[in-house]
Amino acid sequence: MTETARGWLAGGSVGFVLVKGELHEGHMRLIQEAQKACEIGVVGLLGCCWPFATIEQRAQYQRNLQGQLQILSRYQQLVVFIPRFEEMYPVRFMTLLMPSGFPLDQLSESEKAYNRSFCTLTVKLFHLVRPDVVYFGQKDALQIAILRQVIRDLNIDIHLRMMPTVRESDGLALSSRNQVLSEAERQAAVSIYAALQAGKALILYGERHSSVIIQEMLKSLQKYALISIEHAGVYAPDTFLPVVEALPGIVLSIAVNIGAVRLLDTITWMENGQWRM
Repeated sequence: MTETARGWLAGGSVGFVLVKGELHEGHMRLIQEAQKACEIGVVGLLGCCWPFATIEQRAQYQRNLQGQLQILSRYQQLVVFIPRFEEMYPVRFMTLLMPSGFPLDQLSESEKAYNRSFCTLTVKLFHLVRPDVVYFGQKDALQIAILRQVIRDLNIDIHLRMMPTVRESDGLALSSRNQVLSEAERQAAVSIYAALQAGKALILYGERHSSVIIQEMLKSLQKYALISIEHAGVYAPDTFLPVVEALPGIVLSIAVNIGAVRLLDTITWMENGQWRM
């Protein structure tokens, strides 16, 4: 892949989309945006090298890979990169990126470990693909903030572009994780977006105290016993530091655990006063 990337450096800008699990409509929107804005579009299918998957899960992804490629065949001039686990993590691989400070400090130990491994894999992919722009859905705003810190601290010449979240008809953010929710868990998961909407409604009514907005979001989430709340707050988007006053430029973000599934969602009150949902 490195040799290929060297070859397209003179061919124009490169837009990169990372796909951790099964493809869904949210990924399609990111691919469309990358192809529209950049001369070269690249999709990384990471299921075969995902460090948090079991050997059997990676093997299952490999068996289903043809179906993923069939979905991507609708896009002309799209480069599909499928890194293998043994290529990304050879036997003597011993390096791990260790970002610290906010927003990482507010996470559980397991989430810290997850994000450090994710940043390590992502930076390796950046070196292999050499993109100019990397596209993410807005629901991953916390992870993007951590990755932005790594990019800034290591002087990596890449721009991260955050796109609006693609949602199901009831507002739940599209995610491959939704497929493993039971019916009751799926019903509870809808309250995540409802809670964000409740926080937005208070702001539109003129409320600016973050503590009041957070309490309103928590009220929506606490209706469901299946939900274990990890965080619900009002944050600065670049650092994910909590803010006392809700002003244009902030994000409302929620992360919860429902059964064995961790779900997160984010909406942004942009500087121009509009909302990116």
